[in-house]
Amino acid sequence: MNTKDKIWLLNYLEKRKWWLQEETKKVDKKILRLEKDFFFFSLYSHFSTPAFHKLIPAHLIPAELRRL
Repeated sequence: MNTKDKIWLLNYLEKRKWWLQEETKKVDKKILRLEKDFFFFSLYSHFSTPAFHKLIPAHLIPAELRRL
């Protein structure tokens, strides 16, 4: 393997590493969103009473959960 090939390989690996880090960030954001939705769903399903709706205003509850 000559120097030119080694440089190309290192550049490729750096770009691949950066891409994987970006994809990991996207997945982490999706996981956080799912955890947040699950938290609200748990609250909403266990405390779905008029008093509960006064505690958490409707605009703070994700639209997907309000449709349940």
